[in-house]
Amino acid sequence: MAVSEVSICNNALARVSVERVASLTEPGEKAKKCNDFYAHARDALLKAHNWNFAKGRASLAVLSSTPDFEYTNEFQLPNDCLHVRTLFNYTGRWEVEGRKILCNTDESLQIKYTQKITAASRFDALFVEAFELKLAAMFAIAFKSSVSLKDRYDKEFTAAIDQAISMNAIEDDVQGREADQAAEESTWQTAGR
Repeated sequence: MAVSEVSICNNALARVSVERVASLTEPGEKAKKCNDFYAHARDALLKAHNWNFAKGRASLAVLSSTPDFEYTNEFQLPNDCLHVRTLFNYTGRWEVEGRKILCNTDESLQIKYTQKITAASRFDALFVEAFELKLAAMFAIAFKSSVSLKDRYDKEFTAAIDQAISMNAIEDDVQGREADQAAEESTWQTAGR
């Protein structure tokens, strides 16, 4: 079965012994609660870790507007950006403010970021498992008013998310990340002299 918003919600509903929904647009309390919780939980989980499946890249042009003080330029973040991970071609100070990156360069910025992935078919399988458990914990209160059931699924979620994060790390360039960290530490040590 293909992974979809409905399948993720139905698997979470099944865990707390609640009947399935045919669609998230159907009338009724089940679909309404699925809609209430799904996007919030999805975005929180996507932002909580640098998932490889949610990695995006973009080149950002300098905006004509400028910050009031502290920085000389600003750059508009992509619409689907949940979290800026890295700036590739700029090593100075920068920060995210609202939906913009502020920094002191006149060049375009190349960024790596976490995308807001809305197509469930793009999710990693272990992410889906953790996501379903997160929703099940939320549904345990919403449908069953059961703190013990919520606690059970919170514990299962913690184990599942840890496994998903570990497997995600295996597919990442750990050596490259360690080299970047060493270079950054060297820069900070030199700057601190």
